[in-house]
Amino acid sequence: MKNFIFDLYGTLADVRTDESSVRFRKKFSLYLSSECGKEVEFWKYYDKLCADYSSGDNREFDIKEHIVKACTEEGAVISDSGAARAAVVFRRLSLKKLKLYRGVTQMLASLKNGGAKIYLLSNAQSAFTRGEIDSLGLTPFFDGMELSSDFGYKKPSPLFFNHLITKYNLDPAQSVFVGNDIGSDIVPAKAAGMSAAYILSDISPAGDDLYRAQQVADFAVKGDVKTLSEYLLQLLKG
Repeated sequence: MKNFIFDLYGTLADVRTDESSVRFRKKFSLYLSSECGKEVEFWKYYDKLCADYSSGDNREFDIKEHIVKACTEEGAVISDSGAARAAVVFRRLSLKKLKLYRGVTQMLASLKNGGAKIYLLSNAQSAFTRGEIDSLGLTPFFDGMELSSDFGYKKPSPLFFNHLITKYNLDPAQSVFVGNDIGSDIVPAKAAGMSAAYILSDISPAGDDLYRAQQVADFAVKGDVKTLSEYLLQLLKG
C-alpha cells in the first residue's frame, strides 16, 4: 500500500463548534454588518442554505460565496477579501475546541518517512479549514488536500472520491482511506475500490459502533491512534 488518504475532523483532529448559540449569532451579525457597512440579516439566508444543502444529494456550498450573496441580497456590498475575513471570523466565534488527537503527528511522520503518499479528503470549508490545517502543523505531511467546499460535493458522494483518485492518478488497489464515519468514509471508500481503516472517535456519528465498523472496514479500532498507526505502517511495508 502506498497511498494513505485521511479524513480530518474526528479522525486526525477533535473539533467542537456551536453555530446555534444566540451569543455567537449576535456577535457574527454585528461583525458582518460592520464589514458590509449596514445591517445584514445573515441568519435567515444561512439557515435556509443549510436546509437546502441537506437534501441528500451531497452537494456542498462555499460559505464565502454565500456571505457575499447574503450581503448583496440585503443591498450591501462586501469585497472578496471582506467575505474571506468574515468566513474566518464565523469559524473563530463558533469554535469551542480544535486539537490533534494524541499520536497523530507521529503517525503521519512515520508514514511520510517510510515513503507513503498522504492525502486529505474532508468535508470542510476551505475558507477557514486550510488555515486550521496550517495551525495544527499538518500541511507539510500532505501530498494533496481536497476539501468539499472547493469541489462542490461532499462525502459520501462517489464524485468526491473519484475526483481525488483522478486528480492524483491514484490506484485504488494501492490506497487506503482512514476515517471515523462508517457511512461517509468507510462505505464509499470501499465502493471506490480502496481499502478502509476506521477509528471510532468521540465525534463519530451516534449510530456508529466498533462491531458495525468491523463488518465493513478492513480494520477498525476505538480511539487508539497508536494501534491505527501500527496497522497503517504494516500496510506500507507490504
